[in-house]
Amino acid sequence: MRTRPSGKRGVAAHGAEVALAICVLVQLVTGLFPLTQAAGNITSEEKSNWPSFRGPGANGHATTANPPLTWNVEDGSNILWKIEVPKLGLNSPVVWDNRLFLTRADSSSRVIYCFATDNGKLLWQQEANDIPGSPSPEELPEVMAPPGLAASTATTNGRFVAAVFATGNLVCLTVDGKRVWARNLGVPNNPYGHASSLLCHEGLLLVQYDQKKDSKLMAIDLASGELAWQVDRIAISWSTPILVENKGRMELILTNSKAVDSYDPKTGNLLWHVECLAGEVATSAAYDNGVVYVANEYASALALDIGDHDSEPKMLWNWEEVLPDASSPWRAWECWSCLQGLEPSTALTGGRDAFCGNMNSMLVFAAAPSW
Repeated sequence: MRTRPSGKRGVAAHGAEVALAICVLVQLVTGLFPLTQAAGNITSEEKSNWPSFRGPGANGHATTANPPLTWNVEDGSNILWKIEVPKLGLNSPVVWDNRLFLTRADSSSRVIYCFATDNGKLLWQQEANDIPGSPSPEELPEVMAPPGLAASTATTNGRFVAAVFATGNLVCLTVDGKRVWARNLGVPNNPYGHASSLLCHEGLLLVQYDQKKDSKLMAIDLASGELAWQVDRIAISWSTPILVENKGRMELILTNSKAVDSYDPKTGNLLWHVECLAGEVATSAAYDNGVVYVANEYASALALDIGDHDSEPKMLWNWEEVLPDASSPWRAWECWSCLQGLEPSTALTGGRDAFCGNMNSMLVFAAAPSW
């Protein structure tokens, strides 16, 4: 595999918001977001909301939504509302019922915002402050701007909303904005800033905390803040886990600069490990029907058959040409897709591959045992 030349790069493929304004399309907010089988054993409530980065299970599917093909911020066509949001953050909104959550940060504070989805009204905002172990203003980590200190997308289960920042501060609030608990995970040893987004599943908050040293994966009880389990990891990344049902078994699948790993989300037990990646990995995996798809610039794109629980994953094909720098792939309808470029991640919505951001080209492959 190829190695990546040194030098900084954009890392967080977390939505298309600009620093000061968020624009919400009518169909994207008011439509429902059910998944195909690709995203796993997701509850009906999760299917009718958008609870995490790239949707339920973080797998990039919104297959029954019907968003517009065009919109115009200046004349307002196909725009439900728009509102300025202070501070900086390249994370994505998450939605539950009539609430939209997102985070922003600067050197003075880190903030969680909640807006009404029908009119953009600010319902509440809460700072992630007064958390023991937090770095002082003089000790803030060095991060790229963008994505800044708020690159990670929040997550919600309709009762709680949780957010993490590049300072290491992790906070859980009720959806009405009352703090439940908060902790500092330690300032991540990361040259660009922490960018992995959060997931929640069956009452657990799942936190991928990869860094230069002491990488770890944690499951924290959302209601109490107690650590349910924690496992060590071996390499750095800026990617986000995906949660899938693989032939009757729930799996939490992560990527890093060396490998793809699968864990039992209830216990943290490692289910399988395949060393197949290289470079600075910000791309998440994609999954469908027993096959995992991964791709990263200066590594390769490949498909892993993980359908047989009693054997090691089997590589079906790989490809090493134009590959994504940070955008994550999706898989559906016998095709998988990824983008070359720094910023965007794709999502499947209304029968179309939806993407926005900084890109040079789009690639679509037929998914087959050989290529």
